[in-house]
Amino acid sequence: MAARGWTMKDGTSSRVYLLQFSSVAYSTAFLDELYADSQSLPIPLAGEDEATYDEDWSATAGVQFTTAHAYSEAEPHGAEQVRHAYVLAGDTLALLVHSRKGEAGTEAVPFHQTLILQNQLLG
Repeated sequence: MAARGWTMKDGTSSRVYLLQFSSVAYSTAFLDELYADSQSLPIPLAGEDEATYDEDWSATAGVQFTTAHAYSEAEPHGAEQVRHAYVLAGDTLALLVHSRKGEAGTEAVPFHQTLILQNQLLG
């Protein structure tokens, strides 16, 4: 496992977690478990009330042989808005999280840029 985090000038916290499994089968099975009890939406992250599909993200925007699924916290969000995504690339699963306190919440464009770059790095 590897992790990296940083805070942007606007107060957005960005975190990237990488989990490497011993095979593609294990990484895929783990990702499937995240969706097991929630009928096609992943289990919410800690501090997130409910995740919804990020309508601005195109699942086809990724690198060949990778999958990327993006979510944002359902409106109205609490004191902090959370956006997160999962990228599956072979035996590696990445979790990307952007969160920001306040009514403005997280911006879609920086989140999508982080997701595209991480997808390219893994692909």
